[in-house]
Amino acid sequence: MTQMLNVLLIGPEPQAKGGIATVIRGMLDSDDLTKFVNLKMWPSYKNGPVIYRALYSGMRELAFRCSKRDYGIYHIHTASGTSFWRKCAYVQALRGDANKAVLHVHGGKFVDFWDGCSLSQRNLIKETFAKVGRVIALSSESANMLIARGIAHEEKISILANAVEIPERSKIDYSSNRVLFMGHLNENKSPDVLIRAAAIVLESHPDVHFVFAGDGNIKQYKALAEELEIADSCEFPGWVSGDVRSNLLSSSSIYCLPSKKEAMPMGLLEAMSFGLAVVATRQGYIPSVIKDGENGRLIEVDDYRGLARILDSLIANVDLKQRIGRMARCCVQNAFGMASYANRLNAIYEEVAQ
Repeated sequence: MTQMLNVLLIGPEPQAKGGIATVIRGMLDSDDLTKFVNLKMWPSYKNGPVIYRALYSGMRELAFRCSKRDYGIYHIHTASGTSFWRKCAYVQALRGDANKAVLHVHGGKFVDFWDGCSLSQRNLIKETFAKVGRVIALSSESANMLIARGIAHEEKISILANAVEIPERSKIDYSSNRVLFMGHLNENKSPDVLIRAAAIVLESHPDVHFVFAGDGNIKQYKALAEELEIADSCEFPGWVSGDVRSNLLSSSSIYCLPSKKEAMPMGLLEAMSFGLAVVATRQGYIPSVIKDGENGRLIEVDDYRGLARILDSLIANVDLKQRIGRMARCCVQNAFGMASYANRLNAIYEEVAQ
């Protein structure tokens, strides 16, 4: 196509918390993507108290319905639950232009969300997927689950894994004994699994420091650390971003994500891009990225004892940490950089526009 497409991104504001906002920030900041298309942002969600979020989301949807729109592509970012119902309203508002929409499905819980819906809700979900021009799934596993349940047709789905900007060079000090967790502190992300593993690890390595960076039920997990008598070795700085986030990544040597459900977590890719030795559960697309023992380590859900054994082996062997961390960075550079992501996404845009 000779003329640059105008693309409207619909999703949480780029400064919001969470993986979708991180993806959107990466798109807006990417010179590789903006050389193909003109990107504009339509924030549909902001962080804040529940009532504020609901009012803001409702007002943004109403404003969208009333606005004059002339975009070649509407790139709608959604997860499951209330996130999807909000985006469903945007697809409906597009009316005859819904075939210009790209519905980008994030997170690892969409099928669980579907399984918990009523028949009428499922019909609305299928109707929404049928209206849009293209569906983006983060992995072949996610795509196959959408197809198997009849949510979306195979010919309409494109697979596009998340991508990250690669730091110019790794500044990791592999002698550091800081273990980093980043994400929402909730049951799905399972920081309790890491805390219980930490209690075992600290018996042999009392100098290890565990950082739990994220929002959520911080009090609950602080209380667990106190109960296990390891509170002095655990830090809970809350949600971090910008330079604080980068500094935490570059000053740690191990990144741990013991989630119960994931698709392709941005935090994991980010940690790999910095060169950390990563440990994560066998969920979603993660086993397709992490080759156990080569560029990371894999554990089973809720296996805190297995996690403790892996952490112990990494902490005791700096050379092993370094080898795994450097392989992780190399993997992300080759497969998850923004340049190749931009090329693949632009090809999807062109197919929908044509």
